[in-house]
Amino acid sequence: MCQLWLGTLWINTLEDEMKKPIVYLAGAIESTPDGGVGWRRDITKPLEENGFKVFDPCIERDGEIAKMLGWDEFSIKKWNALKEDNFLQVFKIMHMVVSKDIEAVCNSDILLAKYDTYALTSAGTHGEITLARSLDKLVVILLDDHIGADNIPAWVLGCVDSIYTEEDALLRDLMETYLKRRAALHGEE
Repeated sequence: MCQLWLGTLWINTLEDEMKKPIVYLAGAIESTPDGGVGWRRDITKPLEENGFKVFDPCIERDGEIAKMLGWDEFSIKKWNALKEDNFLQVFKIMHMVVSKDIEAVCNSDILLAKYDTYALTSAGTHGEITLARSLDKLVVILLDDHIGADNIPAWVLGCVDSIYTEEDALLRDLMETYLKRRAALHGEE
């Protein structure tokens, strides 16, 4: 533990940081026009302001993939073109990406999935939701206005704990829901 002295106030910086629940941001990447970056960028700050750490797979891997491919920066358009031109290279890179995403889900406390029309065909989103459920993580969906809950596959419904249609409600409830679930899992009710 690291303590920081500010006048009459001790701040336990390392311990406080370690106690923050980690939220893994799941959702479509390949099929989206912006590579899944926009919604993740928009929700990260409010989550952090509400006491969470955030794992954004776009930030974590885009730079690494760009470097591997010799690109200045990652582009979803270039990535999708590469799938057609050099399938074997994409195959190898995706083995690394999937391994890192699995590790990140395992190390998270909460999986927050943006469920929109793009997520309907996202193998990664469904896989991450299923993995998180199998690890007893809190799994929450933020449902896009353009699709109804009836469009979510029944399998996915069986894996989630909560579905929200409003970001404000999700942010208001998430910490309390997480703490209750953690207490129940540890027999602290």
